[in-house]
Amino acid sequence: MTSRVNRLKTTFDQDEEASMDMNVVSGTLKLWLRELPAPLFTHALHPAIHRWPAHPPR
Repeated sequence: MTSRVNRLKTTFDQDEEASMDMNVVSGTLKLWLRELPAPLFTHALHPAIHRWPAHPPR
């Protein structure tokens, strides 16, 4: 699956039409998130993220 994810990532990077296999697309998203230069959620947000399930905002 890794090679399929990398091929899809290359396809997305080149703005070509991509396969819509849900597992490959989700794997590509996870790969993209891992390759971000900075975390999507900062360490300062971790307490709020961990409280979310018990106390969701209204």
